[in-house]
Amino acid sequence: GTSLHSALPGAMALPRFCSILFMFMADGLMTAGLSTVTVLTRRGWPELIMQSCGYAVSTCVIGACLFFRGIGLAPDGEGRWVFRSGLFMALSIICCIVCMTVGTPIGEVSSLVSINVVLAALLGRIFLGEPLRWVHFFSAALSLTGALLIARPRVLFGAPGGETAVADSAADLAWIGYVLAPIAGLLDACTLISVRKCPGASEWHIAFSFYSQSCLLLVALAFVKQESPSKLEATPGEAAAWMALLGGIDLPGMLLFTLAAMCLPAAMSATMDTTGRIVLGFLADVLFFHRPLELLPGTGALLMLIGVGSMALVRERSPAAGAAADVEQPGKAK
Repeated sequence: GTSLHSALPGAMALPRFCSILFMFMADGLMTAGLSTVTVLTRRGWPELIMQSCGYAVSTCVIGACLFFRGIGLAPDGEGRWVFRSGLFMALSIICCIVCMTVGTPIGEVSSLVSINVVLAALLGRIFLGEPLRWVHFFSAALSLTGALLIARPRVLFGAPGGETAVADSAADLAWIGYVLAPIAGLLDACTLISVRKCPGASEWHIAFSFYSQSCLLLVALAFVKQESPSKLEATPGEAAAWMALLGGIDLPGMLLFTLAAMCLPAAMSATMDTTGRIVLGFLADVLFFHRPLELLPGTGALLMLIGVGSMALVRERSPAAGAAADVEQPGKAK
């Protein structure tokens, strides 16, 4: 009656390849979930009400699993980190949903969300005393440049030619997504740190924290947006099918992401999550929403991939070498 993570002797006991695979699978499910939210928004469904209902059901299901499997509460001292993990993750998802609602393209949201995850991992190296090399500044510079090429802010690139008044109005709303997406990335970084602070907890604890808090935030957001449930009442069968699809996509992705984040170092989780979001977000834009892959966004995505790849390579070799040096040096001194 224990979870996969709680059955492990340590946070890094899961093979790294499996953890990376879980992270990419979670990114795929997250991209599918955001794409579904985009489809619901375009079809006029009250997606916030639907998601809040789905999250309420998920909260009850996870609570029942925790109870009947006898997992119990999180270990002493880790409950607050479980709460923070769920809160940061919930706020990040809310930011992403608002980005989708105002019409910001999912590929640009995914990339801008990812930029602050990389930068937060870089700051984590600084504040945690980990080695800081030129390649980290190189990675940050590429990520910032890539984000600018993807978002193409009008103050730098000007307005696209041939826009109609309607398109211009939509673009005026899309800027909200360009503000909220980096905030979501910072919240993601806080999530990764918080998850690493509760190694004795189960991924189910964090999932319960996330879904319960997300449900309340979505209800509040739906109230602010003044969504009407009239379409749900008119076609309850179709509404139930959409909610089942959202739940079937979201819950496995949430558990996979949490488990991977608990097993991987925070910087590694950030780089893997970044890569997955960028690639899968742009694939979703091109394949499902028929958005042409333009030169500047494509170049920006490539620069960001090179940046996170560089950070991943440094992460692979420097911590081990530093740890070995710390262990061997005292012996030589004796």
